[in-house]
Amino acid sequence: MTLARLVLSLALSLAAVPALAQSGPPPGGGATRGPAKVGVMLLEQAEVPRRSVLPGRAIASQEARIRPRVTGMVTEILYTPGQRLETGTPMFRLDDSTLQAEVESARASVARAQAAQIGRASCRERV
Repeated sequence: MTLARLVLSLALSLAAVPALAQSGPPPGGGATRGPAKVGVMLLEQAEVPRRSVLPGRAIASQEARIRPRVTGMVTEILYTPGQRLETGTPMFRLDDSTLQAEVESARASVARAQAAQIGRASCRERV
């Protein structure tokens, strides 16, 4: 028997005690009354929904911090949020025009430095 049924049985029993005490023989005579009128209800089996309201909050079990290794504007996101990714899987596509310009500038600087070195070497040979 569950605790709720036990408490309900005890409460009904305690509620019936005053009613039984008052239902003694009627005053002024020894005759008793006839049977008391009662209501009847059919017992049916039915589903009783169980509902629990519990406090809580949802937090991720794991968290990953995403940090860029290079600068640039994101042109495309290559994953859907919540999707499981393997190590090394690209997540974003960046606009690389700025990076390409920096590479070309660095190549031009190398070419100028090499040309200057060749020019200095030829000047030394003349002397």
